Amino acid sequence: MSSPHPTAQQEAALKTGVWKAFDVVCDTAILLILEACWLGSRRFVDFERSTGLQKALISDRLKYLVQEGLLAKRPVGNGKHQEYILEERGLALFPTALLMLAWEQKWNASEGPEVKVFHTGCDHELIPELHCKACGDTVAAKDLAFEGGNAFMLGQKGFVKRRRQAGLNRTNTKIFHEVAEIIGDRWMALILRMALIGISRYDDFLLSTGIATNILADRLARAVDTGLMQRSRYQDNPPRYEYQLSEKARDLLSVVLTLIQWGQDWYEANPGEHAVITHSCGKTLHPVVVCQHCGDPACRDTSRLLMGPY
Repeated sequence: MSSPHPTAQQEAALKTGVWKAFDVVCDTAILLILEACWLGSRRFVDFERSTGLQKALISDRLKYLVQEGLLAKRPVGNGKHQEYILEERGLALFPTALLMLAWEQKWNASEGPEVKVFHTGCDHELIPELHCKACGDTVAAKDLAFEGGNAFMLGQKGFVKRRRQAGLNRTNTKIFHEVAEIIGDRWMALILRMALIGISRYDDFLLSTGIATNILADRLARAVDTGLMQRSRYQDNPPRYEYQLSEKARDLLSVVLTLIQWGQDWYEANPGEHAVITHSCGKTLHPVVVCQHCGDPACRDTSRLLMGPY
């Protein structure tokens, strides 16, 4: 029988910025509340109207976001009401949000309202691209080498207990549809993260993540059903399968890379526990989301979001 206590490696993994980023953000309700913030919601009633989530779930996640420093709570008017404002740590996720929106528009264009983001610096539509800060080139999976041991590994034992997801029968999602379901499922996000760094076989997923076998089988099957992976047999007796990422899943690389960087920027890690991703230029990758037209970094202050019809 396996020990209920985390191993030393699992303990170390939990202390990395990489894991902290995925623990905080990879939750569907969290993503929908952050979406509402980026669309201008500040009061509880606004979050309720914008997300369609149940009150208890909204309350729980708002408290968590304040606790983690992504939102600040402050009184308004005569002090009887409260509003929630994005803190610097929350604003730093805006480039990730742009990439999630771009992914949603490419793969689920018929869902939800038409949304355009304009870059006020060049007065063009902001189409986000991920570049290497050191050399300025666009980032592709084939150009990356991953190191980092515990920063990329995470076993099931020692997880912070998964936040309760009851109340997710939302009715009014505006811009994040499928991407919130994918990135918002931390098991799926973890599997995709490992696949993006080269893991493809069931046994290797099991070894590198420590996910329970029933959960791993369920998420891999779901990844195949939703077009994120293709399954192929590489051994007949006994049958063994490998799972290759589709273009749809590979397009999530930029989202994963910016989440990793955000975690390392905003959460402390023990010395030597940072993930090291090397770009083909030879430098450690520091991913930067830029405007495709002018090349300037994309940030909330220089972006204007419009929702159709135009």
